[in-house]
Amino acid sequence: MGLVNMWSEDFESQIGFLGELGMIDLIQEFLREVNPRYPEGIGDDCAVVDFSGNKNLAVLTTDSVLLGRHFFEDSDPYRVGRKLVNRNLSDVASMGGVPSTALLNLIVSPQLSKQWMIRFIEGVYKAASDVNLKIVGGDLCRGEDRQFIGNMSLVGFAENPVLRKGAVVGDSLYVTGKLGGSILAKHLDFKPRLEEGLWLSKQKEVRSMLDITDGFAKDINSLLTREIGVSINLEVFPISEDCFLLAQESKKSVLEHALTDGEDYELLFILSKDADGIAFHQKWGRIFDLELTKIGVLVKQSGIQDALTGKTIEGFSGYEHF
Repeated sequence: MGLVNMWSEDFESQIGFLGELGMIDLIQEFLREVNPRYPEGIGDDCAVVDFSGNKNLAVLTTDSVLLGRHFFEDSDPYRVGRKLVNRNLSDVASMGGVPSTALLNLIVSPQLSKQWMIRFIEGVYKAASDVNLKIVGGDLCRGEDRQFIGNMSLVGFAENPVLRKGAVVGDSLYVTGKLGGSILAKHLDFKPRLEEGLWLSKQKEVRSMLDITDGFAKDINSLLTREIGVSINLEVFPISEDCFLLAQESKKSVLEHALTDGEDYELLFILSKDADGIAFHQKWGRIFDLELTKIGVLVKQSGIQDALTGKTIEGFSGYEHF
């Protein structure tokens, strides 16, 4: 094969034309047999791999913080360091896993302030030490002018990894915490729901789970199918105070922010229709001081419906990488 141009002026020949899901499909297609079938391969918050043959399966994930996208030049570097670790921990939480070991990779401009770097590493240390995560190595690369990319690859272990698949009509949809407005503070200061995720993984009534990173309206589709949608009770949908503040500034609706803002890092999970919802709620309340809301029921109709009107909720989508 001859040389291939790195850049294209034709939009239809650019990866941006594919969109995020199309890009993932392309990667899977050309990785061929080196990409194992789901859930060991691409398709969930973490890959699930049996390294040891014992009852605990390895869960592998990787995530980044990029200057100009996940934080800005005036962001507190300590909080940026914590965010890098916690983004990875949130993926492990959504699988019901316990973090173990990580690699830290940095692409750094030589102009970066030494003091900024120190504060960033202190934030990484704090988030890792809080959960006994060991950082055992990584890679350091010189970046372009005023460039900073932090990446972490993390290994955890789960006895009962909770996947995204398993939706059944009649099941209930639950979410932890409140959603929306994360750009005002939470995207840097969130707490990954490790304890809650581990507990949920031990409840046989929990069918599937993920963490909300790109916005509810987008991420919910990973739990649904072409035949199964969800009827949402918007009257009880848990909305953060920052969501209301952000809506005043942006002039967008509160609902749009709650459904699409992303970086909530809350757990969204499906509870079996055979479960006793009241008893489940009570058990949760005895253990966790964190709001838990039943927001909908899975129905035999694709997409997201308003439970009050029965109409399809359209026009909302979360963050798209391409």
